[in-house]
Amino acid sequence: MEYPFCELFGYDQAAIEARLRLLEIDNNNRSLAEVVHSEIILPNIDSLVNHFYDEYLLRYDDFRKVIGSPEGGQGPLRRKERRR
Repeated sequence: MEYPFCELFGYDQAAIEARLRLLEIDNNNRSLAEVVHSEIILPNIDSLVNHFYDEYLLRYDDFRKVIGSPEGGQGPLRRKERRR
């Protein structure tokens, strides 16, 4: 599995492995994690991101200013996420 955003944010291989351990992803279940990523996460990424923003981040006024409203108002952060 490639990690293009890790390179973008300066994570080396040791940092990547540490994050994977936090998620309990290791050589025994890495192929399952790849299936979850490709078959569940990627096809539903818009819904997952929107749910996280709308149901969690919008609880906080500071985030609401940059994210936008769940009624369709899109702040600068949400517009940026959609472009990625």
